[in-house]
Amino acid sequence: MKAVAFKAYGAPDALELMDIPKPVPAADEVLVEIRASGINPFDAKIRRGYLTWFYQVEFPYVPGADFAGVVVGKGDGVSSLAIGDKVWGMTWPPHQGAYAQYIAVKADGIRRMPSNLSFEQAAVMPMACMTAFYALHDMVTLKPGQRVLIHAGAGGVGSYAIQLAKKAGCWVATTCSTANVDYCKALGPDLVVDYQTQDFSALVKDCDIAIDQVGGETSLKTYESMKRGGTILLVERGHKVEMEHRAANVAKYGVQLREVAFENVPDALDRMREAVEAGWLKSTLERVVGVEDIAAVHAQLDSRHIRGKVAMVIP
Repeated sequence: MKAVAFKAYGAPDALELMDIPKPVPAADEVLVEIRASGINPFDAKIRRGYLTWFYQVEFPYVPGADFAGVVVGKGDGVSSLAIGDKVWGMTWPPHQGAYAQYIAVKADGIRRMPSNLSFEQAAVMPMACMTAFYALHDMVTLKPGQRVLIHAGAGGVGSYAIQLAKKAGCWVATTCSTANVDYCKALGPDLVVDYQTQDFSALVKDCDIAIDQVGGETSLKTYESMKRGGTILLVERGHKVEMEHRAANVAKYGVQLREVAFENVPDALDRMREAVEAGWLKSTLERVVGVEDIAAVHAQLDSRHIRGKVAMVIP
């Protein structure tokens, strides 16, 4: 089968299209013909070797966590899914990833995808949307009227977090660049702050919850937007600047700080499917690319300036 892989950690041009063996499903696995793969910042971190302290992979390695496709084979022990089912889900290193034509994954780790989404729309949702679900529904309890600050609203996690917080009846502010203001406004927040021309900490106050996936000085200023007793959910874990000042800021501002140590929670895919089919949770697919564009997309991921979600299709 065809797959996009890298033979050593490195820059975006380390990614190349190659032929690798088509996987064979084990007894508890299904073989999925991938119709679209989602592209995430996580994939770029794996490619650069930033997470070698946690994930050890064998080369050549196929990155890609998110996918949507059709079950075309299964092991003898699988009864939850049938041949022909349209499914979505995730995979994690060191397992070979989803930038490929096929993938073999454990059947209990994926779910049937929403009936009202295309494969491309479904493929970009699992990691980013599941992270937002986990942060806002499992790590805190959203209540109507709460004030929520979401950084990087044009990104994957941010764009889904805005939708979830608004559905819960919260007042929502988000930050983004000038180029993404209109994009973020369309997601429905109460306030969009252009961080290139505005100081969010002066405009957004008394927040109950904040989602910070930016780090650096943004993390430090987020404390100024919180009410005492509020919670900051830190997706950008281990950022040096934030960590150096964490204890002092938690004490000074009287807030809780929780790291979103996300893991694959397949049952969240069922909750996501219900929300999508109910019509209030929208896929934030921005564009679909081919393998010839994957290095350029990864360069955007490295620069941390990418809007919405991108799907890749390998013919």
